[in-house]
Amino acid sequence: MMEERKESQENRKEPVIPRAYSIDLRERLVRTVEGGMSVRQAACQLMIDYSCALKWMRQFRRKGNVQPKRQGGYRKSVLLPHTRWILQHIEQKPDETLVEIRQSLIQKGIRVGIATLWRFFQRHQISIKKRGCVLKNRIERRLPRHVLVGRTIKGKSQQGN
Repeated sequence: MMEERKESQENRKEPVIPRAYSIDLRERLVRTVEGGMSVRQAACQLMIDYSCALKWMRQFRRKGNVQPKRQGGYRKSVLLPHTRWILQHIEQKPDETLVEIRQSLIQKGIRVGIATLWRFFQRHQISIKKRGCVLKNRIERRLPRHVLVGRTIKGKSQQGN
């Protein structure tokens, strides 16, 4: 039994990391299509996917080359240019939720998701803790739910303050 496990561990293959097709293959496709063959026929002949061949030809017609695009790597945050504004905004309005901050950004013309905002604040080590209706003690826990609507942690009304 132990011998079988050792053999299966030895026979495991390393994970395959996808790589770009060679430039030679890409250039052969372009030469074949430029020579008069259709993209579909050339893809079939070179045994590559038709959609891949179409993308390469589109790139060749637009840019004049078939260089592979860069893979992976770090992408800068969409919010990076707006860091100062966001930090000033939460300093002025510390009680805003992520949804409200997102709405302010949308009004400014910046469309981002909640997860993007979350990562931004995490990166800047800022925690936004907004608890809508938190029950302070046992007495309030016994009150009917409709009595608690519109109350914040300190018991003040959210509508009038």
